[in-house]
Amino acid sequence: MVYEVIIKPIVFPDVEEAIIFYNKIADYLAIRFYENLQASLEEIKLHPDNYFYISKPVRRHTIKKFPYSIYDIISDSRDHSDRCWSCQKK
Repeated sequence: MVYEVIIKPIVFPDVEEAIIFYNKIADYLAIRFYENLQASLEEIKLHPDNYFYISKPVRRHTIKKFPYSIYDIISDSRDHSDRCWSCQKK
């Protein structure tokens, strides 16, 4: 099945806020957060069914070593499925 990935605009301020926060503590933490976020998004792309539903149709993937989660929704239509992501602090 072909997925069209949609990252909701609400994600960008959340990610930016997290990067600013971790950057104030140490530069390497902000970089590590961003790298772990990217790795999590790739993992979800490759294995979308590996994560539990928190409430259908929403699945949650925790970003490794950080108190943030990515919420993933797959909505089916006739021709393709859409995947919407948001990133929020736990």
